Amino acid sequence: MKYTMIVKEGRNGVLIGRLKELPLVYTQGESVEELKTNIGHALKRYLDDLRENPYLFSYLAGIV
Repeated sequence: MKYTMIVKEGRNGVLIGRLKELPLVYTQGESVEELKTNIGHALKRYLDDLRENPYLFSYLAGIV
């Protein structure tokens, strides 16, 4: 599955990225390459959390 990463520049030049399709998956980085790596880690953690706690999915579906 492909995701769209939205990137904005934060304070002090730090890049902030989030996934358009999963707005609760977000991170930051000093460069675009670091941001890509970090968003991959954040996505993996998000998906792992959903697998470990299926009730989390129904809770998150109510807030997104």
